[in-house]
Amino acid sequence: MIPHSRPQNGASLIETSITLLIIAIITVPLVGIATQLITLPIGWQANITAMHEARHAIRTVSEDAMRSHVFYISEPPHYGTFEWTDYTLTVPRDHTVQYFYDEATRTLKRLENSHGGDTLTSVFTNLESYADFTIDNSLNAITVSVTSTADSLRDVYTYSQTMRVAKRVSTP
Repeated sequence: MIPHSRPQNGASLIETSITLLIIAIITVPLVGIATQLITLPIGWQANITAMHEARHAIRTVSEDAMRSHVFYISEPPHYGTFEWTDYTLTVPRDHTVQYFYDEATRTLKRLENSHGGDTLTSVFTNLESYADFTIDNSLNAITVSVTSTADSLRDVYTYSQTMRVAKRVSTP
């Protein structure tokens, strides 16, 4: 008589080993692709953040330059001071806005004095040095330039932007 073999209830050791080998062969390239998909957006995010901060700084300073009647250039670490009077209010209010570089935090700071109260805000945080931000007061325009630097996992991104604003009145 031929002995009857029992029906197999599971996979043999060889079948399981081959299945794990196939899964490993497929998984290794997928891990590499997933790593690329994770690290590239981090680099893009650093670049986009640098670009947005530079644009925000340019826009903020340009808005102050457009409002101002007078601009005084200062010595480092200060960049300068804008002054204007806001006549849109019931009682006209004088404004003074001063921009300066804070070396401890490597940020561009904006100090606004309006109606006796001071407001200090950080305008730009990717400022590597004092020279990366300039306010040039020449001819009939105020030129604002900023260079933003951001580190990602692989690269250092640098973004520069410049904007010119026509003067309302001449500087003293």
